[in-house]
Amino acid sequence: MSEKSGSSSSKMFVASDSEICGGCRRCQLACSLFHHGECNLELANIHVNKDVFSGEYEVETCRQCKQPECMASCPVQAIYVDEKTGAVLIDEKNCIGCRVCEKECLFHMIGYIPEKNVCIKCDLCGGDPQCVSNCPFSAVKLAEK
Repeated sequence: MSEKSGSSSSKMFVASDSEICGGCRRCQLACSLFHHGECNLELANIHVNKDVFSGEYEVETCRQCKQPECMASCPVQAIYVDEKTGAVLIDEKNCIGCRVCEKECLFHMIGYIPEKNVCIKCDLCGGDPQCVSNCPFSAVKLAEK
């Protein structure tokens, strides 16, 4: 596990371009397969939504906030910033499943797995996001803030 820190010199995040997203959801499937060993859209930390009126797809990813409300709200300090990637991470061993972070995330990018009683969010796959490498449209890219 990476060292815990409150800040990082470079902060990475997954940037998206909804205009070129084809809606295939390979990013979601790659995410859930990498993290949970199964292709399950419900377990993905990236979300692709279709606007029923325009027919366009919107890709939503964790913004890896500079001052994350999820981290500030965690009553057991299970959320921290990874020094290597700058990603805001949830330590599942310390997470008590209270879901306060989920409620406090302004962008609704924290999920919950009831079977494990833990919250989940994008961890940038340790610096090699599977959503990025599996997007056939290059609609998601690893970027630096």
